[in-house]
Amino acid sequence: MVACIAVIVSLIAAGAALATVPAVRDHLCYEHRMNAFCLIAQIGESDLRVFAWHPAAKPLERDASTHPGSVPKIPPDDQRTYSSSFASGKPQWLYWEARLKSRVPPGRSIRFVVHWTTVDAGGKSVASGVRESTWGADDPAALIIGPVDTVPIGMAGQFPPGHYEIVLKVYGNQLAESEVRGGFDLY
Repeated sequence: MVACIAVIVSLIAAGAALATVPAVRDHLCYEHRMNAFCLIAQIGESDLRVFAWHPAAKPLERDASTHPGSVPKIPPDDQRTYSSSFASGKPQWLYWEARLKSRVPPGRSIRFVVHWTTVDAGGKSVASGVRESTWGADDPAALIIGPVDTVPIGMAGQFPPGHYEIVLKVYGNQLAESEVRGGFDLY
């Protein structure tokens, strides 16, 4: 009986020692959601902007290289047009761009996940998705970009004129769940 107790205590001590190894701690926190092993940091400041892109190729002409529901390649910085209102009848891709700052910067690179939702003025979800990203240890802020919807605005009639809100729920390795909000108008 004493030997069994000694073995159990030894296994617990070994597990606790292993949990101090960063890779093991991250695995237990991120993959198995064992919060006792998570180093938690909340998102402090954030900046969420919306930009439009009008690609040269017609985005609705789907061919073998573009499957339904896919989003075209995100344009480079110099081709982004940021705004708070966009024409509803014009075929265009709208994206959100979030710059996230943590109250406690990560000591090393961490993974995090963003669940994004676009909500209409009545509070109904009209689009959603998931983005996974990495926050570099030397980066003061993380930059992550995602679509407002998975089909171009102005093509399917899914976004009539009005105000829309984008809600990001950010969580993951070393990040407590944080909510980031932004919005745009369609006229």
